[in-house]
Amino acid sequence: MGDLYEIAIKSPLRRLLIYESDSPIAPGARVRVPVRKGKRLGIVWSKTEEVPPGLKSIADTLDTEPLFDKKTLEFYEVASRYYGLALGELLNFSLPKKIREGEALKEFAPKTFAPQLPALSEAQSKVVSEVQSHKGFLSHLLIGETGSGKTEIYLKLIEKILAEGGQILVLVPEISLTPQLEERLKNRLGNEVSLFHSGLKESKRFESFCRARAGHSDVFLGARSALFLPFQDLRLIVVDEEHDSSYKQNERGTYQARDLAILKAKLLQIPILLGSATPSLESYQRAKSTSSPAVSYTHLTLPTNREV
Repeated sequence: MGDLYEIAIKSPLRRLLIYESDSPIAPGARVRVPVRKGKRLGIVWSKTEEVPPGLKSIADTLDTEPLFDKKTLEFYEVASRYYGLALGELLNFSLPKKIREGEALKEFAPKTFAPQLPALSEAQSKVVSEVQSHKGFLSHLLIGETGSGKTEIYLKLIEKILAEGGQILVLVPEISLTPQLEERLKNRLGNEVSLFHSGLKESKRFESFCRARAGHSDVFLGARSALFLPFQDLRLIVVDEEHDSSYKQNERGTYQARDLAILKAKLLQIPILLGSATPSLESYQRAKSTSSPAVSYTHLTLPTNREV
């Protein structure tokens, strides 16, 4: 008997299916497995010793290198368990169609950014210094009116990470909000950012997926599903308008993207910046709490336009 693997396929079942393989397969790789009279695409999750009745063999292995690393698989698993979602279902609605169909990853030329950023105010510089002074995971709640300069702070933090060759994820609550922020990021950073949301052409979603998996230094801008990209060197997550109720996914499984973003940052031990003019009650309470919460917060405030 060969090695046994747990496989996640598109299915509402909470349990993973077990298949045999004569050759070793890395967790995170795509395979095709026999299900009833056909074949289904699945993701190898882990090795197992359990031998199920009617054991079948994996039909095809599609990846020589896994699509997902250990941390990404852990993120999927914790999200699945916390929100009661089947792993296969979660994978299916968060992956580009070409990835679900088994298409091989493609190489895209790395981008070169040339940021042109204005000087920050004293208050903005103080916020940037505060965020950059902490190493590892920390949630920073940034409160500031519209027009107070929150985006300039995002850009300054992004500039440093791009210079170091890292990846950044910027989340917005709704797809309709991406064009304006996309244009602003492009103009200030000197190149196009990578978009990822359900309203994009499949070719663009596929390209962003491949860029994230390749570890290219880039800014990834998107809605909820962008959380599930296979980042290789993610160093900062920004959640803009963190209070917005649209971060809660109600179709094809319910989850709160803001909270999953915090979870992802904690797993990766990177900072997360939550920006809002009117923060959610949960985030505000956590940031103001003097107790020892499960998630550590800093409370950062920009002066209002009237105070500038």
